[in-house]
Amino acid sequence: TRSVSVLITLIGVLSIGLILKKFFEIKNWWLSILLLSITPVWFLHSRTAFETVIATAFYTGFLYAYFLYLYKSPKYLFLTLFAAALTFYTYNPARMVILVTCTLLLISDFRFHWQNRKMFSLGIVFILFLAYPFFRFVYYHPNATSSHLLLLNSYWTQDIQVTQKLLLFGGEYLKGLSVQYWFFPKTQDLTRHVMKGYGNFLLVFLPFFLIGLWTAIKKWRNPAYRILLIALISAPTGGALVEHFVTRALIIVVPVTLFSTIGVIKFLNKLSMFQKQREKSIILFFLVLCLGNIAMLSDVLSHSALWFDNYGLYGMQYGGK
Repeated sequence: TRSVSVLITLIGVLSIGLILKKFFEIKNWWLSILLLSITPVWFLHSRTAFETVIATAFYTGFLYAYFLYLYKSPKYLFLTLFAAALTFYTYNPARMVILVTCTLLLISDFRFHWQNRKMFSLGIVFILFLAYPFFRFVYYHPNATSSHLLLLNSYWTQDIQVTQKLLLFGGEYLKGLSVQYWFFPKTQDLTRHVMKGYGNFLLVFLPFFLIGLWTAIKKWRNPAYRILLIALISAPTGGALVEHFVTRALIIVVPVTLFSTIGVIKFLNKLSMFQKQREKSIILFFLVLCLGNIAMLSDVLSHSALWFDNYGLYGMQYGGK
C-alpha cells in the first residue's frame, strides 16, 4: 500500500520540477525535488499512504496541466480538469482547495478563457461528465457531507450565528498560513504527524521561501507567478472548514516548495557574480541537500521509535505492549 502511495506521489514530485523547468526556465529545477524530499512534513507523510499525499500529488499534476493549457495549448484543458477531478475525489478537504483554486484561476485568466471559449465550452461539458459520480452520490446520500462535518465537530454544524462561523473560518484559515506553524517546531498536531525536533518545513529555508514569495508578489501580473500565489492562497481553505490540521492543509507544500526553489536560485544568482562561482555554489548547495537528506533519514531510522511514548488512539497507535 505504501509503495503504491509513493509511486503516485511521484506525479507531484515530477510536476514541481517540470513547472520550474518549462515555465520559469530554471536551469537547476532539480533542486526543487531535493528541497521537497528534505521537507519534514512531506518526508513523513509521503511514507504513510494517507490519502492526503495522493491528493497533493494530483493537485500538483493539476497545476502542471494548467500551465500547459495556458502556455502550450488550450487542448490541455481536458487534462487539467481530469487532474482536478482526481484531486476532488481523493480527499475531502481537497474538494474546497480545488474549487477555490479553479474559481480564482477562472477570474485571474478570464481573458484567456474567453479567447478560447469554444474549447472552454467543451470543458464545461467534460466537467459535467466528471461530476456525475458526485451528483449521483449526493442524490443517494444527501446527508453524507453534513454528517461528516458533524462527526468532525465542525463549527459549521453548531448552532451559532453565520458571522461567528465566518470569523472562525477566518481564524482557522490564518493558522493555515502561519509561518510559525509551518516552519517552527512544537505544533498542535498529533504525535504521529510530527517529526520531533523538526518544524513542518525546515526553518533554514524560511528566508528562501520569503524571497520567492516576494518575487511572486512583485511579478503578480505575470500569469505564472499568479498561479503560484493562487495555490498558496487556496491551500489552507480545506482545513479551515473544520479545524486546521497538518494533513488537511498538506497541499501547501506545493507552493512553498516552488517559492523556496525560486528563492534559492535568486539568492545564488545574487551571491555569484561570475558563472564559475555560480556553478560552484550550485554544486555546494546540491551536496548540502544530499547530505541533509541522508542525515534526516539516518536520524529517523535511529531515533524516531523513541521520540514519543504515547501508543493510544491519539498517539502512535502501535508499539505498545
